[in-house]
Amino acid sequence: MKPKIFVFYLVICGLLFTGSSLLHAQKSNTYCNPLNLGYAYEHTWTEEPHESFRSAADPKKVFSKKLVDPFPQPGWDPALFVDDDGRMYFYWGSGNDPRYNYIKGVEVDPHNGFNNKGPAKELFFIYPNEHGWERFGENNMDTLTSPYVEGSWMTKHNGKYYLQYAAPGTEWNVYADGVYVSEHSLGPFTYQPSNPFSYKPGGYIRGAGHGNTMQDKYGNYWHVATMQISVKYKFERRIGLFPAGFDNEGQLYCITAFGDYPQRILPGPADHTGGIFAISDFRVFGMPEGAKPETVRNFTIVRAADTRNLTLAWDAVTAAYAYNIYYGIAPEKLYNCVMVIDQDRLNLRGLNRDVNYYFSIQAIGENGISGLTDVQKVE
Repeated sequence: MKPKIFVFYLVICGLLFTGSSLLHAQKSNTYCNPLNLGYAYEHTWTEEPHESFRSAADPKKVFSKKLVDPFPQPGWDPALFVDDDGRMYFYWGSGNDPRYNYIKGVEVDPHNGFNNKGPAKELFFIYPNEHGWERFGENNMDTLTSPYVEGSWMTKHNGKYYLQYAAPGTEWNVYADGVYVSEHSLGPFTYQPSNPFSYKPGGYIRGAGHGNTMQDKYGNYWHVATMQISVKYKFERRIGLFPAGFDNEGQLYCITAFGDYPQRILPGPADHTGGIFAISDFRVFGMPEGAKPETVRNFTIVRAADTRNLTLAWDAVTAAYAYNIYYGIAPEKLYNCVMVIDQDRLNLRGLNRDVNYYFSIQAIGENGISGLTDVQKVE
């Protein structure tokens, strides 16, 4: 029997799908935040908001067992994490009030009604004045509206704690995930130099925020993130799945390049630490007979006085309909990718202030992809 994949997501109408069928549907004023480890955090909208805590040993039972009602620690966009020693932690935070733009955490006791085992801690804030990608709006252009911070998720790797978060807002193409790292579950946390780590502001479907990082049965890491649709409603999204991992310096990364193209994923362990995801089977529809596009020429990069911003330009390639711009904090760490369609210029406003970056560009055509340009350093 083939294993089933259960996809849970925040809902208002109570819909639950597997990869092949609808399991449950009911109209409700309640929605569930699936957390981790078979638990869900439930919000009920009444005159007074109400939170409870459920579990499900069997995903098809839709978190039917109510463990705690009410849950003692109210929290928006919650995440639950159980450490190697069995201790349990609860992380949360969502909002755009500049006084409270932080992610919080606390240890909870599952043997005592999930009550806090100590005071909750403010773990980190967002700093859009330093981190360009945290600025609000399409292409981070809105400098007047305070950005949102939300979507916490914890992953532990090689003894370090990677607390992930989303910014600046669900409805924007630049919605992305960043990460802070610590030696301890409740900090202190340090901003990872390579941020955002999950980022897809261009292409046919955009955005890669409010996600989580997990391992498959082969030990490969993947990052699941939400992607912008915004047709029926501004917060309408779809789910994206991207290769992820930790490089030899412990940097968490996610490869979104060609994430909106058909790809074949081979079973077994994978290695994509080189920075650019090696597509095992890049699909070209039809039977093209022409040549692949040539390598891009005259790729220029000008960084602004406000070093969160820069402008890139290049000569258009005749056989290309789009370009992938790869960049990162080292020549071998070009983890981020921005796809630009039918343009030969990009204003990028998602950089971290006063950090050196490295860039390369690739042309994409109906007959394949070009080689990458030489990597350029931008100070």
